[in-house]
Amino acid sequence: MSTSRTTARRLVVLVVAAAITATSGILTAGGAAADGQSAADDYVAFLLARHAASQPYSQADDYVGTLVYWHHHPQWGLGS
Repeated sequence: MSTSRTTARRLVVLVVAAAITATSGILTAGGAAADGQSAADDYVAFLLARHAASQPYSQADDYVGTLVYWHHHPQWGLGS
């Protein structure tokens, strides 16, 4: 996975979180939930917490993934 792909994923998560927050604000503007927090707000909080807890990308992750793939597919080779 490249750094630009990781950055793109993070951007998508932030855009989705912003869209859900905006939608939540529009939907709950007419009548607030009894406890003051809707399911959409909980989901946005979950997405933001998951993003904050995520591990940074390293090339070692891709290297290990490649080793695991070749270990599970030993007969698959280039030009065979």
